[in-house]
Amino acid sequence: NCESTDPGPEVCQSNTPLHWMRNSRALKVYKVAGTEEGSNYFQTDTWESGSGGSWEDWFVNQGQFDFILGNSLSCAPLSIDSINEITNDISFFPNPSPDGIFLISLENSSLESIRVLDLTGRTVFLDTIQTSQYHLDLSNQKTGFYLLHINTTAGRFIKTIMIQ
Repeated sequence: NCESTDPGPEVCQSNTPLHWMRNSRALKVYKVAGTEEGSNYFQTDTWESGSGGSWEDWFVNQGQFDFILGNSLSCAPLSIDSINEITNDISFFPNPSPDGIFLISLENSSLESIRVLDLTGRTVFLDTIQTSQYHLDLSNQKTGFYLLHINTTAGRFIKTIMIQ
């Protein structure tokens, strides 16, 4: 859900009911029933509209699934200019890293959150912060490529990083 302001994962604990709320919007869903004629659909090229369905916000509260009727997503895509502004604002050093330690610096904005995923999509690191410089320590990870997802006050950014 790109509208969520909290990028961190919910915590699942043994013998504890699942709680996945995100202000009752943990997952944005366009629910559409299939038909033999194919008259109901969802536009996967824009992810914004469809026919014959409705928007719902799904969540789990103390182990109980629930939903409320929702609205379409309001996640404006970045323009090429804004992507260039964000990428020019961020520097990484070193990349690749011989020891899994990276320095991330921003010139005109502040970091809000950092998420690192391995190539299977598993989150291996997550932190919510408010700073313009950050020492990312992935020394406990295996050598290889990782996807670095960064949210800043200027926007979102994804970069491939490598541990040698």
